[in-house]
Amino acid sequence: MVIDKINLLPDSIANQIAAGEVIQRPASVIKELVENSIDAQADEITVNIKDAGKTLIQVTDNGIGMSETDARMCFERHATSKIKDINDLFKIKTMGFRGEALASIASIAEVELKTRREKDKLGTRIVIEGSKLILQEKISCPKGSNFAVKKLFYNVPARRKFLRKDTTEFGLIMHEIQKVAIAHPDKKFKLIHNGKTVYSLEKGNLARRLSEIFSEKIKKDILPVETKLPGLLRIYGYIGKPETAKKKSPQFFFVNKRFFRHSWFHKAIVESFQDMIKPETSPEYFIFFEIGPEKIDVNIHPTKTEIKFEDELNVRKALAAAVKNTLFKYNIFPSIDFDRVIDNTPSQIPKNFPEHSGTHIASTDTPQFTPKHHTKEKISPADIENFMQSVYGDDLPEPSKENNLIIESSVNNELAEPQLPDEPEFILYRNRFIITEVKSGLLVIDAKRALEAINYNKALELVRSHNFKTQFVLQPLETGIYVKNPALYQDFKAAIKQMGFEIDEHKDEILIKAFPPFIKDTEAKTIVSDLYFMFEEGIETEDSDILHRKMALQWAKTSAAITNLTDLTEDGIKSLVSSLFELHEHDKTITGEKIMDILPHKFISEIFDN
Repeated sequence: MVIDKINLLPDSIANQIAAGEVIQRPASVIKELVENSIDAQADEITVNIKDAGKTLIQVTDNGIGMSETDARMCFERHATSKIKDINDLFKIKTMGFRGEALASIASIAEVELKTRREKDKLGTRIVIEGSKLILQEKISCPKGSNFAVKKLFYNVPARRKFLRKDTTEFGLIMHEIQKVAIAHPDKKFKLIHNGKTVYSLEKGNLARRLSEIFSEKIKKDILPVETKLPGLLRIYGYIGKPETAKKKSPQFFFVNKRFFRHSWFHKAIVESFQDMIKPETSPEYFIFFEIGPEKIDVNIHPTKTEIKFEDELNVRKALAAAVKNTLFKYNIFPSIDFDRVIDNTPSQIPKNFPEHSGTHIASTDTPQFTPKHHTKEKISPADIENFMQSVYGDDLPEPSKENNLIIESSVNNELAEPQLPDEPEFILYRNRFIITEVKSGLLVIDAKRALEAINYNKALELVRSHNFKTQFVLQPLETGIYVKNPALYQDFKAAIKQMGFEIDEHKDEILIKAFPPFIKDTEAKTIVSDLYFMFEEGIETEDSDILHRKMALQWAKTSAAITNLTDLTEDGIKSLVSSLFELHEHDKTITGEKIMDILPHKFISEIFDN
């Protein structure tokens, strides 16, 4: 007897499988429902949730509503009002075709819908549980739609257990609301969590919307960007000033008011800020693209957050040019110290390299730069190279090869225990590398990574033992971080206290009242900012040792990154090297990056003998 092995799945199971593609968590449900409200022409949308959406997600709007038939049909698989034929897939102007969204939501939760069109006297109420229609009736209700999603994943416990803490899930919900609210400043949004209003965003322009979401201060920190390519697209929005760049800055791309991610476009913006921000930071931006829907493909990723442009190269060039033009317009240029005399032969400098007076560069055929002077940061060959690149672009002359003695790759050798002489002499090279002679050759130490390793071990020991006193400041330090998730803030406040930090909030901004005595004010602000962003991304705090390690590592990286090595005296360098060799593992950082290597005498000799 032959037994058939292939069967058609029941709709309830098929819907749950579809739900796995679109509905990963409460934030996914909110994204779908809010986008439906926007497509329904609503200009007032309220999101009311309980327990980070696990117990209740309610989205109410004043849109056009649905007829009795449409109210029932919207829960069927592949039901849509946007697609009539296959060509419509490539001309979508609304928030996106996802016909299975409501069917998927209804398959993993208890859903109640109340909806009414303006021309109808009575509306429709529908109740569905696990894809099963429980009730459909006529009711009296306001114009628009009211979706209530209860007990998410109640019938899929395996999925529910993978949800994260309420503070983490709520942070993801807030981000979804931010994306849609920034894209539609002309609409009113309200977010309520456990009975408390988190956002109440009034209709207005983009700048006002950003100030409502992030802080009033952002209006002073952003610069307008706008450009237009005939027949192709319009680009507009805002970028942050260089001094506002952080390790994790708010960054949003929208195409036709749809949020998307694009690493190549992101890199174009970051590169436009070259030499204006620290390498470990990136600028904030809120950039909008307006383009014909036939020139983009929104269906290359299940979550619709990746977009393919028909002419990505020209779009990228237009974006970079718009950002650079804004920076130039507002007289923002790379900070270079021209007070230091550079030892370069005439053959290495182009004939038309601009003269300088120490205060500005003047040339009839080059941009006008107004360098900022720094007493600590000295110009390096890389600074000159970057500056020349900005002036000459692709026409930058090749450097003279006669003086090119750069070693492009280090020697692969087994790093033995370095044997330092009794009275070692150290050289600080390029404000980063410490070089000294050892028995087998030249020892090269990456001072930044050495500091990171030393600080990590010191920080981990201190946070585990709590063996230090906290120092309070007379005037609390402003961090520029604004609290929008009270529960997460309370978790963060309790956790960071273990590190010796005392924080408070004033007008929603986090202020630092106290911090450990062995770090500086600037370090304290950066560390608190970086750790808060880690919490927003959902680091788990139940295991205190994991928390200690993560916090110690962040502390160490921050301290090393902002330490100016030119401040180190000869004794300071010796102390750093001594502290490094006292570590159990001194040749690699905790994350596995190489700290030191040895250039053998033989290798150095071969450079000149060949």
